[in-house]
Amino acid sequence: MKNMVASCLTAFVISLHCDGSLVRTMLPAITTINYKFTLVAESLIYRKNNLQEYWRSASKELLVQEFGGQKHILSKFANIPVDHIQGVRTLQLQLAGNASIEAYVESNLSYDSSWPTLPGKPLYPYTLDYLTSQQCNLGSRCPNEAFEGFWVLPITDLNGAEKECNTLASCNVT
Repeated sequence: MKNMVASCLTAFVISLHCDGSLVRTMLPAITTINYKFTLVAESLIYRKNNLQEYWRSASKELLVQEFGGQKHILSKFANIPVDHIQGVRTLQLQLAGNASIEAYVESNLSYDSSWPTLPGKPLYPYTLDYLTSQQCNLGSRCPNEAFEGFWVLPITDLNGAEKECNTLASCNVT
């Protein structure tokens, strides 16, 4: 991949309620492989901000505070080198259009994994070097500009309990 190191593992870490010592105990087991961490964005400001509309309508400046702050907290309390925190997935998979990508870039994040594919149309990871043809769903505001060197790792829908879902938690498989 251009400008991106291939990875065997992405660990999704919610930094706000993360026990850094548990993350640190996981690190020795994966240091023999190339690893990176993805922040799962949960609001640093108020618990009520975990509503879809908060993330959808957030400004670039607010998102930089959220993601930059979470990156700093995770690095400090889990003792993870800040450059190993490379990607992001927003809570409830909500994007704020170009503002999201601009905030990710300003926060030194290199990829997003908040964008589900449509059922039956999975996509491979791609860059936003050019305008994307990926459809926008889940009520998100998706980027409509190119962002050279920034990657999208689309979420491929899963089949579970006779319905398609974009996370294992939402599949309700028993």
